[in-house]
Amino acid sequence: MSEKKILIYAIAANLIWSTAFLFGKIVLVAFPPILLAGLRSIIAAFMILIFIRRNPFKAIKENLRYVLLLSFVNPFIGFTIYNIGLNYLPGSYVAMLKGSSPAFVMLVATLLIKEEHLSRKNLLSLSIGLFGVILLSLSRGNESSSLNDTFLIGIVLLVLSNFANAFGTTMIKKRISVKEILDVNVVINLVAGILIVFVSLIIDEKVITDKIHLPMIVSLIYLSFITAGGSCLWNTIITQDNVRLNDITIWNFLIPAMGALLSWLFIPNDNPNLISVICLALVIISIFISFFDFKKIRTKA
Repeated sequence: MSEKKILIYAIAANLIWSTAFLFGKIVLVAFPPILLAGLRSIIAAFMILIFIRRNPFKAIKENLRYVLLLSFVNPFIGFTIYNIGLNYLPGSYVAMLKGSSPAFVMLVATLLIKEEHLSRKNLLSLSIGLFGVILLSLSRGNESSSLNDTFLIGIVLLVLSNFANAFGTTMIKKRISVKEILDVNVVINLVAGILIVFVSLIIDEKVITDKIHLPMIVSLIYLSFITAGGSCLWNTIITQDNVRLNDITIWNFLIPAMGALLSWLFIPNDNPNLISVICLALVIISIFISFFDFKKIRTKA
């Protein structure tokens, strides 16, 4: 894959993911969060299945056990504990921890993949991006009064969720080929989705059926498309031989940055301030720095 195409895929995947919160707010009125995550994964699996039109289990039979393990670790473990952790933390802290996910990916990738070393530019861009995301999260609300004795539980759950996601991403990079990626995405989303729905039936609240309407169904379908499209684009990128996770992962900082921008545009009474604008500039600078490091990656003829 050419360098230009890789960058287009990276930007597209992260921009798609950044729109999730707008539509998630609509659907969460009726659907509990864990159930919503499970339904998104299942519908996403069938969307990809319609596109590839083949038996994904047969296509990846040599790696089936490994893919099933990935399904359990991420997204099943990652999604489930993330949605449980949401109940224990203020929104700004959730955004901050979720926005810091590139740091976890880079740490796990460095530990598990020999070729994934952290360069000075990686560390510089990561530090600037993290600083921007943390400030952006904290600037969007004063929620310190909502902290309670379960605050630490929420922190631990979201950190574990980030590690689960980072491990899943790293293992896809390490063990899955580009040719298998669509089939792998079907199996991972389908298996994890079924497990997540099962968990939701045990611990989630009931669906509020009288609040389900057409815009909500459309939003659910779009959220599933986000899961399908974003994961396929991103996993296609990271399985390329000429892509290092520690270079490309910085683009994930676009998610909280663009999420904040969309919130300012579409959510009433959510307006930017000087600190927020500075934070967005820091995120852009971190990506810009990483871009120049990324351009040094060798490309195959």
